[in-house]
Amino acid sequence: MMQNISDETLQNILGTTLSKSAVIDAKTKEAYAMIRQAGRKKAGVIKYKKKRKRKRIFTGIVSAAAVLFLTCVICVMNPVLAKEIPILGELFQKVADVFTYGDIPVENTEHLYETDTAPQYQKADSGIKVTLTEEYASNQAVYIGIRIENAEEFPELVTMIESGAQFLEVRTQETYSFRPEPIVTRRRIEGKFEDAHTFIGVLRIDYSELIIDYGRYDAAVAEADEKGEEYPEFTLEEWADYYDMPASFDMTLEVKQIIGTLENPVYPDDMTPEEKRVYPNPYKHWYCEGNWLFEIPVTQSADAGRLISLNQVNEEGFGIESIELSPVEMTVKDILPADDQGIVTWILAFDADGEEIRGTDSGNVFAVAGHDVSTITFYICEFEKVEESRIEYENPQNQKTYQEIAGEYAFMKIIADTEE
Repeated sequence: MMQNISDETLQNILGTTLSKSAVIDAKTKEAYAMIRQAGRKKAGVIKYKKKRKRKRIFTGIVSAAAVLFLTCVICVMNPVLAKEIPILGELFQKVADVFTYGDIPVENTEHLYETDTAPQYQKADSGIKVTLTEEYASNQAVYIGIRIENAEEFPELVTMIESGAQFLEVRTQETYSFRPEPIVTRRRIEGKFEDAHTFIGVLRIDYSELIIDYGRYDAAVAEADEKGEEYPEFTLEEWADYYDMPASFDMTLEVKQIIGTLENPVYPDDMTPEEKRVYPNPYKHWYCEGNWLFEIPVTQSADAGRLISLNQVNEEGFGIESIELSPVEMTVKDILPADDQGIVTWILAFDADGEEIRGTDSGNVFAVAGHDVSTITFYICEFEKVEESRIEYENPQNQKTYQEIAGEYAFMKIIADTEE
């Protein structure tokens, strides 16, 4: 354990003699308090894991303690150097309170940017410096910590009302080693501003976006435009190409534009509807063009997760085929009948304590960090019934839990035991 590390060992690591320091002692205690708290919190998240993994998890926590301890010592001895020393999972932890997916496992986070050993993860252009600080890859998505620093002050940008999160969007061109064609898209970085010059956040890339390619159809549309012809009818069977998702791959992330939504946009009185639809809009957005190019190796973490088959269907043909589960997120693969008769469904999920596991913008993806997912209860509802159930729950006269109300509005209930 790090409490018993010798002075001689530290002197060899630091290249100097240690003197007594009350600051070091305080920081050491603080580091261990953080690790104990993280360990207790993590224990509540991994209840669905096999017992044999607990030793590895504990080892990861001890390793994190070692990094924090040495960082505290070095920072006290050399404040200038301290600015350039990354702390394991530091950015992920800083934005966990506003990030949709909450806590990302610290012990399985991979460092990216370090001053001497990995300068390729920091690029500057047009007065903007972009740094990739860390990454975590689950079985469903890769999460990349990003710091964006502006030589000038950022304007006041929109804050999301419910979570308190702020965001920047980026236009990207992405190349992946397992697929031949690049992806040109727009992605959101969710986080917050540290100060007027610095934004920190997390870029999440869902694998479901990477394993399907509509490139042939896009080419057909472009050809139709050129010839002035109608677009061909689209079907997945005819136009979509699918790729297997490898456990490890290389990606090239090229950021071409950074965009923020202004908190208080001012439009001219004579602005036309067509001008309002322009994106980014010079009246509604702050934006900067440039080229920030990164080569990133990605390997799914050892705790990346697993697939759990359910295959439960009701008489009408609605149900759940499987769930993918990791310490960060859960993806639900639902089953719909061939003829759904226009019924739009929605899935609500509750953890072993009866707390709702909130879904994300992705629909069937849920943020599970901080939840006891040893048992998960799903309710399949008609979409319009979900809003009715929330109104009833928020009624000041209501005495029921939201899970009880969800059960009354749902037409199907499925309980998944995720323990092995």
